[in-house]
Amino acid sequence: MSHIHIGLSGRYTIEKRNAAGEIVQTLEFDNLITDAGLERWGTAGDIDRCYLGSGTATPAVTDTVMAAQLASTTSETTPPSATYDVALRSQTQYKTWRFAAGVGTGYVREVGVGWATGLWSRALVLDGNGNQQTIEKLADETLDVTYALTYKHPASDVS
Repeated sequence: MSHIHIGLSGRYTIEKRNAAGEIVQTLEFDNLITDAGLERWGTAGDIDRCYLGSGTATPAVTDTVMAAQLASTTSETTPPSATYDVALRSQTQYKTWRFAAGVGTGYVREVGVGWATGLWSRALVLDGNGNQQTIEKLADETLDVTYALTYKHPASDVS
């Protein structure tokens, strides 16, 4: 049996839109992939939903739920897509979910993706310098959350 060691990483992009549909805030930050996510990987289906929460607890690999869930959605804005970078030997898969006006209103401080009974990933909302941020989502605003999952393949062939 061959063992191929790959790297996994995830990154969130959040775009807040006003009632006119204009982007008024964009944040990008890395995440933590949970033990439950890794255990489910390749055995029980796809990441099918996104969660918003108001919790401030530091993410841990043992997380199975949001610290303080505000809302979840399975409403994807576009079909999932992927890119492959030959030079980096990596593939990135993208999914984007929309929290419509009136859904997930309040102070958003955490985000996660997963399935109905667990989390693949959880992260605190951060600015470009890694400082915790709060997104105030008003009732007439939408929030688009894109999750990018990157698989990094070995730099040399495995036989």
